[in-house]
Amino acid sequence: MVRGPAGQLAKCRAKALLLSLLLLLPCVAVRHCRPGEFQCDNLNCTLPFKLCDGVDDCGDGTDELDCEQRACQPGLFRCDSGRCIPAAWQCDQTADCRDGSDELPANANCRENLFISFYLQRGP
Repeated sequence: MVRGPAGQLAKCRAKALLLSLLLLLPCVAVRHCRPGEFQCDNLNCTLPFKLCDGVDDCGDGTDELDCEQRACQPGLFRCDSGRCIPAAWQCDQTADCRDGSDELPANANCRENLFISFYLQRGP
């Protein structure tokens, strides 16, 4: 081990090298949302049915990006706009999709559900 000014200079250079290497390491975002939640780019969390609803729930707009390509998780219905809503919300005579695609006449599933409901009420 070198003592004196030469040793101090070597320590200083070693610290500078270590610091410069640390600065070159990429930043890795740590996932902290609960399972089933969407993690925004700013690390906020939001519920999946709030994606693509025209409202910036994340605060950075990432819940409103790539809506036309985004698939919904199981148990959710995909509106024509790309928004995902709980599947139970479709065909309930309340337009939960801003474009109304979860209700008649846009949603063919509603016609089928209406027929089944009518048939069950009247009987064979």
